[in-house]
Amino acid sequence: MAGSITVLVTFGWQVTKGVRRFKASIESFKKTWDSYGARLDEVHGLCRDLNVKVARLVALKRAERDLEGSCTFEATDAGSVVHVSHGWTRLTGCAIDAARGSGWLSCVHPDSREEVRDAWRTALATSETFDLEFFLTHGTKVRGRAKPLYDGNTVVGWAALWERVDQDFLEDSHPNLLRVQR
Repeated sequence: MAGSITVLVTFGWQVTKGVRRFKASIESFKKTWDSYGARLDEVHGLCRDLNVKVARLVALKRAERDLEGSCTFEATDAGSVVHVSHGWTRLTGCAIDAARGSGWLSCVHPDSREEVRDAWRTALATSETFDLEFFLTHGTKVRGRAKPLYDGNTVVGWAALWERVDQDFLEDSHPNLLRVQR
């Protein structure tokens, strides 16, 4: 009986020491976790600040492009237009929302539309620069250029610019002139 009491006391003491060590490690873990939590809150705050700064920078760059008077595009890697500048309305006479997706093609003159669509598809397939002069539906001649945007070796989007081509005289290739001559 005395031997079993010794075993119980010894066992009980070891259990108590183990429980105390476990509690101490939990307290240490809580302190460490709290310090990490505070650091994570700081990181989240920095990320929010950075997101705000990036959003402002993007808005500023878009505003600069809008004020230049040319029409700029942003498109996805698949070529779907996600943003056009306000110069789009001045240049095409169409609403900005009309350009989203592949709606921008509706502002290209019907006689130029197939050529522009094919050149755009080729540029998307080959990741080569798109550079083409064509007419809009109301007869203005523009030069459209687009370049792929890369992240490493992967195309992640497209940046494009349409500019009016100044004409001193009406060319023989103008679609509305050809329509009259027919």
